[in-house]
Amino acid sequence: MYAYAMFINPTAKLKWIEKHWGLSEIVQAKAAIHNVMLQHQQELCKQQNDLVTPTRASLDIGGSDAAYSQCSGLDALDEYSASISILSRSSSLSSLPLTSNEESDTTSDGPQALTEDEIDGANEEAVEREFTRWLSEGIITDCEKLKSFDLIRFWDNESIQKAYPILFRLALDVLPVC
Repeated sequence: MYAYAMFINPTAKLKWIEKHWGLSEIVQAKAAIHNVMLQHQQELCKQQNDLVTPTRASLDIGGSDAAYSQCSGLDALDEYSASISILSRSSSLSSLPLTSNEESDTTSDGPQALTEDEIDGANEEAVEREFTRWLSEGIITDCEKLKSFDLIRFWDNESIQKAYPILFRLALDVLPVC
């Protein structure tokens, strides 16, 4: 937990750890940080994939002709919306250039879902990019900024949350403990 707290702090990040800890502890801390960031990235990815367009609640039409007609019209509208959505996805996909491998693998079923390995690789890349970008920005050393620095306010900044969504999730885990 200590390594996580240091890492999310833009006035410290890994600088203090690298200065005061031994090489094996530094490697363990970086691995632990990477692993927890990967868990958060996987959760973010799962949440994004779980977002489903809400469906219309079924209505008890109670035998009324008007209610039945309205329900039938809404069903037709739902089908039309779904077909438009499918057409817009397929037309935007068809405008993309195909590689030679894709030409032979393309079927009429539409785009293929990513494999587990592809998802894992994409999650690893996202974590590595955010980890590297966070460290490359350095630490806050300006004396004036340090005097008034507040870690909670730092992570409460929406632009920071958007720039570092994985680290923000880690901060939400760590800050209540600090």
